[in-house]
Amino acid sequence: MGSSIQIRKMAGNDVDLIYDGLFGHDVSKSRDYVERCWRENRSGERTTFLALWNGRFIG
Repeated sequence: MGSSIQIRKMAGNDVDLIYDGLFGHDVSKSRDYVERCWRENRSGERTTFLALWNGRFIG
C-alpha cells in the first residue's frame, strides 16, 4: 500500500487538527490564531490549505 498525500482547503473541523499538529514543533501559533484563520477563510478574506499525509496533518 502506497503513501497518500492530499492538499485541500481548510474546513471548520480542522481547527483542532491544525492546532494539535503544530503543538510541540516549535511553531508559536495559538489556538486563537488558528480559529481566526478559519473565520477569515469563511469570510473569503483568507485561503488556508492543509497538507495531509496518510490522513495526518503535516503542514
